[in-house]
Amino acid sequence: MFIRLRSPHAMRGAGAEARAKRVRRRQAGALPLRICLSPAMVWRHTEDVFLDVFDLTRNPDQIGPAYLFFLLFVVIGVGMSGGMLYLIRSGRRGAWFYLLIALFITGGACWALLHEIRHVGAVKAQVLSGRFASVEGCLDQFHPGLDSSSEADSGTEQWYVAGQLFEYGPDEILLGYHATEPGGGIVHADSWVRVGYVRDEMLARNDIVRLEVRQHACPAAPDYAK
Repeated sequence: MFIRLRSPHAMRGAGAEARAKRVRRRQAGALPLRICLSPAMVWRHTEDVFLDVFDLTRNPDQIGPAYLFFLLFVVIGVGMSGGMLYLIRSGRRGAWFYLLIALFITGGACWALLHEIRHVGAVKAQVLSGRFASVEGCLDQFHPGLDSSSEADSGTEQWYVAGQLFEYGPDEILLGYHATEPGGGIVHADSWVRVGYVRDEMLARNDIVRLEVRQHACPAAPDYAK
């Protein structure tokens, strides 16, 4: 859900005066209201500054592990292990090899689930205390993502600001912001951004918990892939 907040100055006046104000805002680079289904997405107006905002700090209850995603792989691994044990008891040759693969999948899924629970807990604690890291400025580099990870490459969108790398894909299971530019994302090559994030040291990834974007405020950042 987008929320549009206007200052008292922006709401004052009507008729020709209101139309004149809309023209001045449009000339100043204001963007039309965009639609997004996420309640963490906000379109905010303060005087002549227009910001697109993604903000989990105002909705900390949305921060939670993707239990079903990881449990699905745990269940698959356990099911495969059970099937291989049955084949071993039936005397099927080669079943031990596939049992090891099934156990590896199960162990990996359990590790990923436990890491997700620990990381989400750390993220929520930092968000609630306001101790997450923050950087801001024009983008140093920007590589747009794709609508789907099945296209040309993994579909990962990557950009740098103040020496920090932020990357995410259209189909990734992430607790933070991960909307790519073709998929309705609010970050573009010429955006000015202020990013609040929590570092996942295990996966070497920055999870975005708060993102403010001012559009068309900077020179277009180069795409390292070109």
